[in-house]
Amino acid sequence: MRLKRAIAMLAASAVCLGVFAGCGKEETVQQNHKIGLAMSLEDTALSILSNEVASYAESTGTELVKYNAEDDYETQLEQIAQCKADGCEAVIIVQTKNDAESTKAMIEAADGMEVIFANRMPAEECLSDTVLYVGSDESVAGEYQGRYIADELTAQGKLTATGVMLMGNAGLAHTEKRTETAKSTINESGITVDWVLEQDCGYNREQAREAYAAFLKNGGTCDFVICNNDDMALGVIDAMKEDGGKVTCPVVGLDGIEAACQAIVDGDMAFSVYQDLKAQADGSVDVALQLLNGEEITDAEDHVVWIPYAPITAEDAENHLK
Repeated sequence: MRLKRAIAMLAASAVCLGVFAGCGKEETVQQNHKIGLAMSLEDTALSILSNEVASYAESTGTELVKYNAEDDYETQLEQIAQCKADGCEAVIIVQTKNDAESTKAMIEAADGMEVIFANRMPAEECLSDTVLYVGSDESVAGEYQGRYIADELTAQGKLTATGVMLMGNAGLAHTEKRTETAKSTINESGITVDWVLEQDCGYNREQAREAYAAFLKNGGTCDFVICNNDDMALGVIDAMKEDGGKVTCPVVGLDGIEAACQAIVDGDMAFSVYQDLKAQADGSVDVALQLLNGEEITDAEDHVVWIPYAPITAEDAENHLK
């Protein structure tokens, strides 16, 4: 099962991160390299990732050049090529699109640079000894969300329920995996859900607020809301409070950003899933440097370095606050 795999990943993460934080620094700090960071965009979570990459690269003595495609695929291709022109030896890419065709185009644009995809997993057939992924298993995140809702509904004795699913950008593999796995996990628990609203809200808080406000204005009600990220979950909570002054059903997010953890502590958000963006950032830089130094990537499994997800409940949300 995916959750069993997640538990195994958690057990391995101490060793994995120990290599990144310890051996990686000691071995690579002697080398001066220049790498690029090609961001799809910088929303709340991805801004954390971007800043952590910059901070960790600096700590290793690595020069970093950052690019932001502002969610435009063609711009990102141009920026990856520019990264090569700017003298970078490797590029860390958070993709605007992560289907096979787009991934291959990005590898071609890299023109011989080492390529590390981060956060958003590319098509697996595109991975190789010089093209790796550092990130998390989106299916596990969706399963955590679905399991939380299934347990809540089961505790209430409900075998049928109405649900809302607010999704990120359509067509992205991680959007689809988070959505499909959350749904299938609830279904496998024996609960039938009538999805009364399913809408793409671009991982954006304001878009989610507007979508849920319109749903409420049209008389919509539901037993729970699942969102592909925390920003959208916070947008739903905004709409609920604007409408009636309080949160009316469990709202589930994903990322574990500080605002979401505070909302859980405050009793507004029910649950989130922690995405370790610092570990993704540090791991991406370490893999880039290991490739450039000709070192074996011992922590990779089929060209992937997995960073485990973890559930965030009311019992432990405060531990995630700074």
